[in-house]
Amino acid sequence: MSQFLLLLISFLLSAKAFCYDYALDQNARESISVPVDGEKHFQRVISLSKKVNSVAELLKILPKNLKTNYVFMFESHSLQQASYQNPRAILFTDQADFIMTFNGSPSQEGYETLETIRYVETNNNPRFILEEIVMKTDESLRREFLQQNNKKAEIQFLLDRTDRLGQNPTACLTCHRQDPRPNWEHYPFWPGSYGQFDSKPYAQSALGLSSSNDEYVSAETYNSEAAKQFPLFLKNALTHVRYQHLEDIKNYGLLAPSMISYPDGLKPSPRTSEYRMAKVPLFHLTDKLAILNSRRIARIIRDSSSPRTNALKFFEIVNYCHNPYVLKKSKYVEAAEELYKNTDLPWEDFFMNFFPSPFNGFENSSNRSDLYMNTTLLEWFPNVFSEYIDSNGFPKKCLELSFKELSELN
Repeated sequence: MSQFLLLLISFLLSAKAFCYDYALDQNARESISVPVDGEKHFQRVISLSKKVNSVAELLKILPKNLKTNYVFMFESHSLQQASYQNPRAILFTDQADFIMTFNGSPSQEGYETLETIRYVETNNNPRFILEEIVMKTDESLRREFLQQNNKKAEIQFLLDRTDRLGQNPTACLTCHRQDPRPNWEHYPFWPGSYGQFDSKPYAQSALGLSSSNDEYVSAETYNSEAAKQFPLFLKNALTHVRYQHLEDIKNYGLLAPSMISYPDGLKPSPRTSEYRMAKVPLFHLTDKLAILNSRRIARIIRDSSSPRTNALKFFEIVNYCHNPYVLKKSKYVEAAEELYKNTDLPWEDFFMNFFPSPFNGFENSSNRSDLYMNTTLLEWFPNVFSEYIDSNGFPKKCLELSFKELSELN
């Protein structure tokens, strides 16, 4: 009888796992098929910005869909500085095809600007475009602060915007790469954000990889200050000249501190995972950027000197049928380095991670980044992958070539 119960339990768990994967896969397929138009959102913001003179005034009149999704960075590597009490706010549309950012104090570099990045696909050319918007009142407040504190070099930097003008300015491409991409870490660790450990600002025990030095860090020490500062920031944000205009800012903390945001309690389920992907901002942004970046990667491969061979190599990296690095956490980077070593393909630009690292990857919160990549490969190279990838994005079979044979192809 006990053996029968064990078999029954095993069957039910397997069925639940199948439903779980199917739910995530269905969600992924629907997400990929949603049309995106970052240019439309950008032009809308440009139009509204001409009616006002400050970020705060713009936020007041900004459409709800442009200020509903957001995350906060208390550490920033961009031209906009950040702190625990004046973090860099990253606002994004439901599909993450338009992102805009700002910080919170005239004492911070970049206070006068909205930094934006938009995803467009005009002429079958998926790409990201970086562009800043300068708000005159905020520029005056920033200049006044610098003058009061005798910051002559900073005043010159504020006024001379030569390398920050127009689309994809040189000042931005230094970090965002020559083929621009968002600078964004993959699941489950986003250093410098409120919620950096699997979206848990109050995490009592967790491990994450510090992108700057490739060392594992513990939440007890690495996250302790963020956990202390987070409630104070949320309290002050309710009356802050800028942050107060973000939709439902008073409940932002409920989406992140712990598993309490799961409608099904502490145990994973299709419903809880979908909820996290749709409602928890760090998960949502990571998930959508993974989809858009997969299309950018496909375009880079298509425009390379050997698109078919390079596409096959990328399929191997994502699905690792024969990949000898599959058991290593660094499987993506080491595999790409080996497969593309004799090519002119800029494979390092595939990754969105800010810091180049052996641990860079494509993981999103659903753990189905392979589905996004496969679906995109099938769309862009149907003659190559129709026998290898099914319509749902699952690999039907491995390549006939071994990893070694594939690495020797040019």
